[in-house]
Amino acid sequence: MFRLSLAAAFLAALGGVSLQAQNVAPTDAIPAEEQQPKFHLPPGFEIQCVLSEPEIGQPMNLNFDARGRLWVTHSIEYPYPAAGEGVEPRPERFAGGDGNAPRDRLTIVESLAANGKAERITHFASGLNIPIGQTPLGDGSEAIVYSIPSIFHVRDTNGDGQADQKETLYAGFGNRDTHGMSNAYTRWIDGWIYGCHGFTNSSTIRDGSGHVTSMRSGNTYRFRADGSRFQQFTFGQVNPFGLTFDPLGNLFDSDCHTLPVYLLIRGALYPHFGNKPDALGFGPTMIDHNHGSTGICGPAYYSADHFPAGYRDSIFICNPVTGRVHRDQLKRVGSTYLIDSQPDFIQCDDPWFRPVDAIVGPDGALYVADFYNAVIGHYEVPLPHPKRDRTHGRVWRIVYRGTNGDAPSPTSVDLTRLTPEQLGERLADPNLQVRVAATNYLLDAFPDQAGDIALPLLRSESAEQRVHSLWILERLGKLNDSALRQLAADPDRMVRVHVMRMLAERETWQELETRIVRQGLYDDDPFVVRTAVDALGLHPALENIALLLQCWSDAIEGDTHLVHTVRIALRHHLRDARFVKALPGVRYAGESLQKLQQMAAVSESAPALGWLAATPADQLSPGVLQSAAPWIARLGDDDQLRRWITVCQEKFAGKTLPQANLIASMAAGLEQRGLQPEASVPLKAWCEQLSVPLLAEIQAGSYDAKQGPAALALVGRFGASELAPKLGMLAGDAKQTGELRVAAAQALIALDARPEGLAALQSLLADATAGLDIRRTAAQALGAVDAEAARSMLVDAAPHSAAPLQREIALALCQTRAGAEQLLGAIALGKASARLLQDQTVGERFAGQATAEMKTQAAMLTRDLPSVESRLAELITERAAAFADQPVSVERGEQAFKKHCGACHRFGPTGPAIGPQLDGAGKRGVARLLEDVLDPNRNVDAAFRTVNVLTSDGKVISGLKQREEGEVLVLADQRGQEIRIPRDDIDQIRNSPLSLMPANMAEALPEKDLYDLLSYLLSK
Repeated sequence: MFRLSLAAAFLAALGGVSLQAQNVAPTDAIPAEEQQPKFHLPPGFEIQCVLSEPEIGQPMNLNFDARGRLWVTHSIEYPYPAAGEGVEPRPERFAGGDGNAPRDRLTIVESLAANGKAERITHFASGLNIPIGQTPLGDGSEAIVYSIPSIFHVRDTNGDGQADQKETLYAGFGNRDTHGMSNAYTRWIDGWIYGCHGFTNSSTIRDGSGHVTSMRSGNTYRFRADGSRFQQFTFGQVNPFGLTFDPLGNLFDSDCHTLPVYLLIRGALYPHFGNKPDALGFGPTMIDHNHGSTGICGPAYYSADHFPAGYRDSIFICNPVTGRVHRDQLKRVGSTYLIDSQPDFIQCDDPWFRPVDAIVGPDGALYVADFYNAVIGHYEVPLPHPKRDRTHGRVWRIVYRGTNGDAPSPTSVDLTRLTPEQLGERLADPNLQVRVAATNYLLDAFPDQAGDIALPLLRSESAEQRVHSLWILERLGKLNDSALRQLAADPDRMVRVHVMRMLAERETWQELETRIVRQGLYDDDPFVVRTAVDALGLHPALENIALLLQCWSDAIEGDTHLVHTVRIALRHHLRDARFVKALPGVRYAGESLQKLQQMAAVSESAPALGWLAATPADQLSPGVLQSAAPWIARLGDDDQLRRWITVCQEKFAGKTLPQANLIASMAAGLEQRGLQPEASVPLKAWCEQLSVPLLAEIQAGSYDAKQGPAALALVGRFGASELAPKLGMLAGDAKQTGELRVAAAQALIALDARPEGLAALQSLLADATAGLDIRRTAAQALGAVDAEAARSMLVDAAPHSAAPLQREIALALCQTRAGAEQLLGAIALGKASARLLQDQTVGERFAGQATAEMKTQAAMLTRDLPSVESRLAELITERAAAFADQPVSVERGEQAFKKHCGACHRFGPTGPAIGPQLDGAGKRGVARLLEDVLDPNRNVDAAFRTVNVLTSDGKVISGLKQREEGEVLVLADQRGQEIRIPRDDIDQIRNSPLSLMPANMAEALPEKDLYDLLSYLLSK
């Protein structure tokens, strides 16, 4: 119990005294000079305002050029794109804007005074449309910038400091959602520019070489500055925003709704809403918490000498939801970094502080873009909210003054004033930002001299100088074999790491490159080993396979990043038919053979699966059999499928549940292939043979609440009609769980024992002692049966059902037109409430089936009812007023969350990711939380809107689209359960504006549970 603290939270939500950052700040904007003293930093640090409105709008991304000048993209258009070519049609909820021409800018900031204030501000490029990603080139007279809908190259050709030329480099970026798009352009020493692809947009990019890259929602990529090449780097994530490198070339990003920071592995897949890991699994993580919110962005790795030693080699991460900048230190486990979170680096008493990007400057100071705003959250708060600001913005600089104020002031350098020789000296600078800028500028400005400068520096005492020199020579094509041998044997691990990274980028290898990289697998440093593995993965050879398998075996426990990189490299090899064909001629044994079989099972490669299918049964482990089963079904031929079934039956003889799981996974594989699993003679025969012992074990209670119903679904799908009596006994057995009885009844119906199955479902639906969940499931099962008897049972149950169950009956009836007609008739006769037609989900499903005459009749039945909106608004006000005085319990609230929300929502680092992640939801305050719970269709993120699938037999199936698996569309229903629909069964897909979350939570969730649930959400 904590009534007082929750009452305080309630007051804060309604505009009380607490100024903790919230989705909507209760205060008004204040000038930057008033905001500045409200910051809290560790002792010795000082925060300075570089610039603010009206010089800039709301800052997006920061970068620096060779002159040491700060570049800022900023917007007054966001969140509504200005009118212009390539702007995609917007969903109704995101509609807005005044139709003006683009007014956003890319601005240069220079000549910072001792107090950090900019003395000169130049708008380099104007007329941009929500620009985000940007990076200057050369001497700062040109830049690359994203502006809807493309990546552009802008150039100042007349020396007036403003761009007068604009060229499209890469087109085809989606922009229906404007809060991520194309961001975080980071130019690295390898000659590539790295970037992030934002939430929910779909983009198809064709580069100058003709390669096409398609991306949907979160991804990372890299591209060449001349428009010649665009490559995807990693796959997945929700809304990555911000990239940063460390001196070893490790690339980190921050993501919203998954985890605050990742060390990215080339080619890895990362989580996204609704996606499942590929056969290899998701890329590894490095942090086990979310820093208190889902809106994380703008990481900056500190590699400079201005901050004290204790703050170096940390990652600073922006959190605009809580208004903080976090500091995370790194702990090594082999080549894996794990996060050790430190006290927050920046806090602010002004809740308008919204840090969105951070970067270490060439002076060693930390620069932070402040999206200064009362509102944060593209979806959490309606876009037209009156407090959503579009004109304020600040950039802050954090410097170290020392606890006595005697620390040296940060100093920058204008690289364009240096000679080539002096630029070479800067390759040893303690600041990584300076070293990278010097590397790129030396190549940009002095390509003919850069090689002569870099070559002698390969023998420098500075490892940093050797690293950057090797990249200069490589990019010029002047790194000779002698130098390569020398660098590969360098005593400093950083040099050896970069040798491996550099060789990975070479398109072709000779004997020397191959030998050096293979030798790297035996290096004493795990980072060298991991980068060598990555390089081998990009240059497959049969001889590599045994080496990679041994490397995997030698990896220390906990080095997840090395192991995942090895597995990706092996997958590359096993997807090459040439090497798979040669595998029988190579002797693998023991652990190496087991790991090779594991990789073949998850390679998603027909040749590798064929090799695996030909392996003697006694050499195959149960784990390999299970992993490969769906892929054999999806990619293998009929003979391979038959053999796999035979081997599985032998290997799991007497173990019915593992066999049932294998049948289910193979059926899924056949569906993904576009085939009917029921038509598979060996699969059906296997299941028929298994059904009798399976039913016996189910009756004996050997399976848990999920296993039993899943096994019964298989019996119904593949079993024989002779099993109907046993299923009937199970369906009528009051000692069994309701879920099991429903599943048995559904199996009866599937086996053409329809009367018995329907009777069992009717009994469960009418059983007032059964829980709502069971009766709801029974109603849904009856609705799935297109038969008059099933519809009559639903209608007959309606008068005796409370409102939540009546809603489920209505939804079940509206799966077909005949059912919708009967619902209408029941309402007209007073057997069901007319308010059902006002339920948005019921109303939408009814409208999808109804004729014009039926719609007219529905309007007549509801015309005298108060609107849903007014009832909900009144209810929300009542609940908000009552909440402050309730004796609530966080512990009970956690249980309410698990019962009512946990099937779809993640709250913390674990749980399902079907609906929005709820970390930081308490920052929304009581009023907004009540809206989200009681009126879920008021603010629906576009990524969480349902679809209505009209099947070829006239049914309507509603759910949230999760993904596509080959020829199968996968939806999630309101219970978080997956619905799999073969594409051949789909007649039409209609997008819905509604949430998957039930709109009747006020009825389904007892009032006391609601208050406990609020207490739990507010406590996090």
